[in-house]
Amino acid sequence: MAATRHSALARCGRHLPRLYHHEHRGFHSSPISIVRQQQPQRGFSSSRSLASPVLLSNTNIQDIRADLLERPEQLTFDTLSPTPSFLLDVSLADYLGVSPSKANRFAGLRPEPRYPWSSAAVSAGTEEEDDAAAAAAAAAGGGAPADPYATLKQGYHLIHFPLALPPSRLCPDGTDPYHSPGLGWDQVFARRMWAGGRIEFDHQRPLRLQPQLPGERILDVDVRGPPGEEKLFVNVLREYDWARPRLSFNHKTKENELAPTKASLEGRKGSVVEVRTLVFLRKEEEQKVHARSESSIDTAKLIKVPFEPTFKLSLVPDRTLLFHFSALSYNAHLIHLDERYSQDVEGRPGLLVHGPLCLILMLKVLRRSHRERQAKKKEANNNNSNNKEKTKKSSSDEENEELLVSKIEYRNLAPLYVGDRMTVCVRSPNGTGHAQRHDVWIENQHGGLCVKGTVVTV
Repeated sequence: MAATRHSALARCGRHLPRLYHHEHRGFHSSPISIVRQQQPQRGFSSSRSLASPVLLSNTNIQDIRADLLERPEQLTFDTLSPTPSFLLDVSLADYLGVSPSKANRFAGLRPEPRYPWSSAAVSAGTEEEDDAAAAAAAAAGGGAPADPYATLKQGYHLIHFPLALPPSRLCPDGTDPYHSPGLGWDQVFARRMWAGGRIEFDHQRPLRLQPQLPGERILDVDVRGPPGEEKLFVNVLREYDWARPRLSFNHKTKENELAPTKASLEGRKGSVVEVRTLVFLRKEEEQKVHARSESSIDTAKLIKVPFEPTFKLSLVPDRTLLFHFSALSYNAHLIHLDERYSQDVEGRPGLLVHGPLCLILMLKVLRRSHRERQAKKKEANNNNSNNKEKTKKSSSDEENEELLVSKIEYRNLAPLYVGDRMTVCVRSPNGTGHAQRHDVWIENQHGGLCVKGTVVTV
């Protein structure tokens, strides 16, 4: 296995693309965050105090950027199976108000629109309806049924493709060193947060439950902020099931040839094309950590959403949920696992909720909102006695209509903490046309905006 992976890495040791710029406007903006975190240290000892911050010169910035962009592509092998999706749905059932009887064994998977053992198309309804349809097709003599749940539900790739590194090779805070600045600057920009991202789905070519080998590479490096308070933004491109072209890094110009642009990403043929934005911040002096810990939630600086949601769901994340998600995603970041570390080193009041968990919650609540809207339409149509026959067909079509996401962009604006109530909100348009745009966001217990995003559905 090690030899196979090494040869695969050698064959795919191509260099990386250059900058990938976004516009930042409202709910349709690209992901950035302004959330601070403290320098991670093993043994829960705070970082060494600096007499004065290390200033970055233009040459330093160019060196940091070139070092990150030159890093070879990372390949992460995983054989997709239904088990992680099932465990994720079981872990979320209590928090989302799903009864155990409906926590179907295949609830995390999307069925194929047509069963391979039957000549008749079968619409995707509820999991129970699909299981019954599969059994009926097999009983009718259609042959041995194949697995109808052969593709991964949108967003569930976030709990697959784990980081395959021993603990000794992780950063002190338990994170992936591939994204961290090198040349010694990881000692300066040592605090990391998941700032947001952008995901595009090809609903006609979903990820199948089979061996996958997606590629990951640094797409964009950007330094922002005044001298001594710089923030390092690193955009990481992940491509799933896509034939990646060979790129070359020009050492003279410090640029990547064939660099993708935002427009070219729109035309990619991958099942899932994702850009994750990580922000690295400077480590702080010990007294600043404690001062920030005591005032981590400033209600005077809360951002309020200027409109009401069409659907919302509240939950209180606890340690069990964070542990389960860390285990499912193989995430060893200590801010999610060790409260003492989060408080004494990061300067936080408690454990932080995962960024990708928030993303999955927004997608799940959006789907529930869609189902409830469909149910209300069906009820309204059934109450119309003049259109019973017409309603019988249209309501069936609507009930079986699956909400498919084409694209989601999101930004993490403020942290969410374990034990604090969070509300996942959706604002959907009234129409039922194609390519609809939905606003999704998460508020904390004070009503402050913590995560905001935009979803485009098919």
